[in-house]
Amino acid sequence: MRRFLQIPTRSLTRRLFSQSICQASSGLYKPLNPRTSEIRLLKTPPNASSEFELVTVSLDDEPKYAALSYLWGDPEKYGQVTIKGNTVKIPDNLASAFLCVLSDDSFRSQSHVRYLWADAICINQNDLDERSQQVQLMRRIFQRAHVTFAWVGPKDYSLAFETIKTIKKDIYENTPKENAPYKTNFDLEWLRRHPMLCIDRGPDLPNNHLNDPWSAVADFLQHQYWQRVWIFQEIVLANQLVFISPGEANLSWSMLRDTPQSVISVANDKKPEFLPDAA
Repeated sequence: MRRFLQIPTRSLTRRLFSQSICQASSGLYKPLNPRTSEIRLLKTPPNASSEFELVTVSLDDEPKYAALSYLWGDPEKYGQVTIKGNTVKIPDNLASAFLCVLSDDSFRSQSHVRYLWADAICINQNDLDERSQQVQLMRRIFQRAHVTFAWVGPKDYSLAFETIKTIKKDIYENTPKENAPYKTNFDLEWLRRHPMLCIDRGPDLPNNHLNDPWSAVADFLQHQYWQRVWIFQEIVLANQLVFISPGEANLSWSMLRDTPQSVISVANDKKPEFLPDAA
């Protein structure tokens, strides 16, 4: 796969980046019909010996595809993708996201979804009229996508994802039903299996110091991705939202959404006696 999707380490100026897309535009981007809500999708190759392909479809025909939500990042850093013999330079973040999506179980397990939508490639960035028309379709694009992958790289957030999954799963399984008697030691017994959620790295650290799992979660929730204006629309409209980063772990939006409420549900309960310095 890396043969047709490469991420060079050197930088490129914004001018050269724009030129590279412009040079490929004539061969790749045929006019879209706004009357039939046409968009382009990137057809993923079945194997490493094949190339990517851009295909034109109508949203009215309900095509099956996955959408990519990501930050463009530094315009001077780029990757490249080969589409039907055309080498197109794309944002470095997008190139990394492609590699991650193509190896993600959520994508590979859905054999009927072989098409991806990403604005930097599927929209002709040098055609202002097309860009304006496609922006008008953005709501439908994310709404119709079978799954939306949210790229939060380049850092590996596997620890954050696994910590969130652990908290959500164990608290949900051990929290009593509404209005049921609450027995703190019994309900928080699951913490015995996850001591790193309860301790600091050392006895001399301040009380507000976060250990590695909690630090990873905090770092993930402070990612620049959350500062992006469009993220709110993409989250709300997504049928299925999956966060991905380098590494094998991923995280569904439903898992992330439910975890804070799970933590709040036990936040004010008495500290279990089996934990150090229990009150």
